[in-house]
Amino acid sequence: MKKLIVLMLALTLTFAFTTVSMASTLGVNVSKGNTVSIEKDVIDEDPITITGNFGINDQWLISVGYNFNNDDSDDNGFILKARYEIVENLATSFGYSKSDNADGWFIDLRAKYPFNDNLAFTGKVSYTDADGTDVFGLFAQAEYAVSDMFVPTFGLDYSNPEHGKDTTYAVIGMDFYPTEKFFIYLDYSINIDDSDDDFIYLGLEFAF
Repeated sequence: MKKLIVLMLALTLTFAFTTVSMASTLGVNVSKGNTVSIEKDVIDEDPITITGNFGINDQWLISVGYNFNNDDSDDNGFILKARYEIVENLATSFGYSKSDNADGWFIDLRAKYPFNDNLAFTGKVSYTDADGTDVFGLFAQAEYAVSDMFVPTFGLDYSNPEHGKDTTYAVIGMDFYPTEKFFIYLDYSINIDDSDDDFIYLGLEFAF
């Protein structure tokens, strides 16, 4: 199984580099417990997203989220998703989202390869049906734990919609853990082809 995880990550990294969501680190493994997260794009007028995450056991994580829009579009919506840990460091996620103007669903396969005590490589292959438009996605990332409190990350996020132009973002991020039950993450996503389409996501998560 470890060879399968390494092979999947190698393929993901190969596709991502040759084509050159949202906590900074990619969630793969599941543990029992509950958290609440709040996130927002600090550049655009995207909605604030509040999500409750419920770790039922060491295999199933259920998440329910709601988008509160800040502008006059009234395009609020909810998100329902689940993650199932197949084995340690290998999981699948799937979910459904619906807003006032659109709905869609997604499924992905994600993996993590701990290279050593500090460095880990993560990857994700995804398929999304966004209001009738198929989108294929690849994501690959390196995560380096400088300490128990600070984890910087660097990744590439590629998406290829059925209709439209493919897009690649370079994602620079960080996780900061002031306590065991609270962390802050920041992602700066740089559109390789269009600098006007960059965005920065800021998130907070509380465990209880």
